Amino acid sequence: MREIMLSGQYMKTPADLHKYIESEMLFPEGSARTMEGLWDELMKIEYPTHITLIHSSAMLDEIYEYGEELVQDFYDACIENPNLTFTLVER
Repeated sequence: MREIMLSGQYMKTPADLHKYIESEMLFPEGSARTMEGLWDELMKIEYPTHITLIHSSAMLDEIYEYGEELVQDFYDACIENPNLTFTLVER
């Protein structure tokens, strides 16, 4: 299983969030720069992958609604793509 650890400390703006996730998850450059693009990339994952988000409060302090949307998208992606699991460590 592929383990991906994401930190909210690097997600201070929506643009930072997308660029960071795209880089950490090794998505093609520019493919996940929007929520829709990120969703599309999550749906393409064909191998077991566990995503852990730590320090989410740092992200939520800066971009609360957008950050909440990201967290919900990760949970929803796990329902749609059986290869994905997600853990939120700290809110």
